[in-house]
Amino acid sequence: MKKILVVAVLFIAVCAVQPAFSQFLIGGAVSYDKRDLGTPNSSASQFTVSPTLLYEINDRFDIGGTAGFSIYSKDTASGSPSEDYKVFSVGPVARYKFPALGIFTPFIAGDLTFGMIMYEADGADDETIFSVHAAIGGDLNLADHLRFYIQLPVAGFVYHSAGDYSETNFSVVTNKVITNISVGVFFSF
Repeated sequence: MKKILVVAVLFIAVCAVQPAFSQFLIGGAVSYDKRDLGTPNSSASQFTVSPTLLYEINDRFDIGGTAGFSIYSKDTASGSPSEDYKVFSVGPVARYKFPALGIFTPFIAGDLTFGMIMYEADGADDETIFSVHAAIGGDLNLADHLRFYIQLPVAGFVYHSAGDYSETNFSVVTNKVITNISVGVFFSF
């Protein structure tokens, strides 16, 4: 609890230092990913909703936090059991914005995520997860208090553990596999 209080006090202090520019962005993203698993009539899909709160420190840096909720479903025609689960996550986010190109502002972003994977199958152990992601994207500033954004993950590290089992994955997006593109909106105040 002390750590949360210290982080909250530091966040308030940073907010107080930049009153001339400061603004909060509240919004989030939705993403949908569906892929073929390589066997006839088998596929996997994932739908994710990620509400986000950001604080613009200045015209280049944003910091904040995000929460996430995902539903994963694996459909198979071979009669093997389906693999359905839900993911709940939370973590900090940071973005660096490049100079604006008209109404478009490109950025790079990074996040840390801590979460829980909850399987729907009986007897399946729930997993804890830790992940780190880097992404590129851009804000489309359409009005004073409204901006849309698109974000593409470029690299990620994920660690899963459940009981005695653990797994580590590293992923890099290539031009042949462009999945998990997030589209979102922010309202500033």
